[in-house]
Parts: sequence; structure tokens; C-alpha cells
Amino acid sequence: YASQTLNDCENTSRLEVTVTIYDTPPPTTNDDTQEFCIQDGATVGDIDVNVTGVTWYDMPIGGTAYSNTVVLINGQTYYGSQILNGCESTSRLEVTVTIYDTPPPTTDDASPEFCIQDNATIVDLQVTGTAIIWYDMPTNGTVLGNDEPLEDGQTYYASQTLNNCESTTRLAVTVSVFNTPPPTTTDDNQDFCIQDDPRVSDIDVNEAGVTWFDMPTGGTAFGANESLIDGQTYYGTQILNGCESTSRLAVTVNVYNTPPP
Repeated sequence: YASQTLNDCENTSRLEVTVTIYDTPPPTTNDDTQEFCIQDGATVGDIDVNVTGVTWYDMPIGGTAYSNTVVLINGQTYYGSQILNGCESTSRLEVTVTIYDTPPPTTDDASPEFCIQDNATIVDLQVTGTAIIWYDMPTNGTVLGNDEPLEDGQTYYASQTLNNCESTTRLAVTVSVFNTPPPTTTDDNQDFCIQDDPRVSDIDVNEAGVTWFDMPTGGTAFGANESLIDGQTYYGTQILNGCESTSRLAVTVNVYNTPPP
């Protein structure tokens, strides 16, 4: 109630003024430790709060205000105020930000080798990581299913996901799928004399280390020292890069037992 004095006389009635003092509360949030993925490119404007028009600072008191377009920094704490009735809150909301930059998965063998008869697929690639996703390209590209057949010379790219953030870089794995050819010979119908006591190891081929079988697929392997049988067809495989040929060389043997005159 205010009075004034004029001519040494104070007024008998008073001016009545009612005062409102606004103590604006800080903004609120449901999460004061917020997480983002690095590929999101999150900015100050992406901090989640329950009100609009929040101003963010780099200090709990004073400090410098951020623009909403400033990129968030991992581990940084941001301090938010709000304005109501023209009055900015004196206390500020604290929100600490985590920016996840997920690394790619790892492997002990970035150049794995398979035999064609293994029928290897994506699931056979051995990597260490969580929630692995395979792609056909180092960026973007197509997601490959676990049953995708592996192709010789193809490079496959793996990401992993941690904290709901997929790695932006990918592990590159280049695959070799060996399709070993059968051994070769210059004569697939070979002749021997019985008196020479010919053995399986005497079958003439252009490669060493051939294994001979009694069938074109499956069957039983012959010992190298077994005697050749007249009219028998022998089926040979070879092993290269640890992979046995799936097809076999067929050699028919004639063992002549010439009668006397």
C-alpha cells in the first residue's frame, strides 16, 4: 500500500498493488542420461524433455547457451532452462549424453577357406561380436541371410549392434571356396603284364598323391599296394588346399596273362 506526501500532508487513502513473484521451475525429462548412436548425428535439439522452448547451456549457472543445431558430444552434460510468464528458471535440468560409436565385429581369420562340398553358407563365417549382420557391400548394400551360399572370391561385410546402435564400419571377410579338379592322365585305358605284378600305385597319372576308389562316388578306397585287377575300373581323386576333388578320374585296367605258344 503506497501513500504520497504533498505540502507536508500524507494522503489518507493508499494505492493498493498486488505482487506476483514467478519462480519458474526447470524443465523436466523422463531420462536424464540419454543415449544416441553416432550415425544419428544428434543435436542439442534432440535432447528429450517434457516441455518445449528449452534453452540449453554448458554450465549449471551462467555459461554459454547452445544453438539447437549444435552436435551433441559424448559424455557432455547439458543444462536446460525454460521460460514461463517471461521468467527464465533459475535452476536448470541436467542431462548427460552418451554417443555410442559401435566398433565392427572381429575375426581371427579374414580369409577363410572352404571346400565346395562343404556347402558353406554365411552362418559358417566365424566372427566375434553381438547381433551380427552380413552385407554384400562395405556401406549400405543388401542384408544377407544366414543360409546365403558362400561364393569363391567374394568379400562379405559384417556389422554388430551394441546398445541398439549398429556399427558404422564393417568387418571385411574374403572367402575362398575350393573346387578341386580330379587328377588327369594321358591314358584312361592302361595295360599291364601279369608278370610285372602291377599295383594300384602303378596307375599312370600326371599328379602325385592320388587316392583310388572302386566307385565313381562313395565306395571303398584301395591301398596303394593292392594288386590291379584285370578289367577293373579305378576312380581317382586328388587333394589340393585340403579339399578332395568331388569328381573322379576313371581309369580302366587291363592285366594281360599271356598264354604260352
